[in-house]
Amino acid sequence: MVRKIVFALLAILCLPLEVWSYDEAMLQADASAFLSAEDLMHRDLSSSIAALRKSQPLLSPGAAPGWSADLSLGDIIAPAFEYRSLLSGAGPFEALVDTSDAASIEAVSAGGAIAFPGGLSLTLNASCLPTVTIAGAEKSLFRIGASGYWRVLPERFYSVGVLVGGGASYVRGTELRSVDTSFADSSAIRSFSGMLDSEWNYGILDLELFVHKTFFIVNFYSRANICLILGSSSSSLSDIKVDGTAVPEAQAEYSSVLQAPATGLVLAGGMELIMGELKLTAEAGRDWLSASFYGSIGLRFGM
Repeated sequence: MVRKIVFALLAILCLPLEVWSYDEAMLQADASAFLSAEDLMHRDLSSSIAALRKSQPLLSPGAAPGWSADLSLGDIIAPAFEYRSLLSGAGPFEALVDTSDAASIEAVSAGGAIAFPGGLSLTLNASCLPTVTIAGAEKSLFRIGASGYWRVLPERFYSVGVLVGGGASYVRGTELRSVDTSFADSSAIRSFSGMLDSEWNYGILDLELFVHKTFFIVNFYSRANICLILGSSSSSLSDIKVDGTAVPEAQAEYSSVLQAPATGLVLAGGMELIMGELKLTAEAGRDWLSASFYGSIGLRFGM
C-alpha cells in the first residue's frame, strides 16, 4: 500500500514536467527560427511583386509621343520548402513547412507608359490587394513603381528590339493567419496553436534588359531584372497554446529584426495578342535566387 502511495505521489510530482517539458526557452528559440523563415519568404515575395506585370515600354518608336495603359491580375508565390532547412528540429514549427506549402499573394495591377521620340520611355505602375480573407488568412498588398527605358536597338524585320532600363518600387504587405499543428515532444505528441501576424515593407531598385519580337499579330518578349532589395519584415506569434492550454511562462510575441539588403534575379517571358489598339497579355517569371515566381494575365490599350 505504501509503495502505491509513493508511486502515485511521484507521478503527480512528475506531471508538470511532462506537460511543460516543452519549455519557454525551447518555444522562444523555435519561434525565432520560424519567424526568420517567414521573413525570408516575405522578402522573396517582394522581389517578384516588384517585377509583377510591369507596364511595358512602348515597342514602336514614332515621330510623336505615344502612350499605353494596362490592367492585369497576377499571383505571386514563394515556395516554403526552400526554407525548410532553417526549421530543422524547430518543434511545432517544423510541421508547418512541407513541400506543398507556399507563401502567396494576389494582386490587381494597373499602369501606363509614355514614349518620346528618340528612344526614351517612362512607365508607372501600381498593384493593390485590399484586406481580404483567402484560404483562412487575411492578406493585403500595396505596390507602386516607376521605370525608365532607353531603346538600344529598334525592332527590324531581321532583328529583335532591345531596351535597357531601371526603376524603383515600394512594396507593403500584411498577413494574419491562425497556426494549428502538432509536434513530437520528448514525452508525447503535442498540439500547438497561435496567431501569426506579419507585415513587410521593402524598397526594390532594379536594372532591366527588355527584348521583344513581333510575328504577325503576336508580340513575344522577355525581360531580365537584377534587383536590390532593401527594407524590413516583421512577424509575431500570439495566443500561444500547447495542448489547448496557454503557456504563461512563455512570452506571447516574438518579432524579427531588420533584414539585410538582398538581391534578386527575375527572368520573365510573355506574349501579347494584338487586336488593333487592344492587346491581350500573359506573362510569367521567376526569381532564380529565391525560387519565388509569378504569373499574370491582362489587357493593354494604347497608341
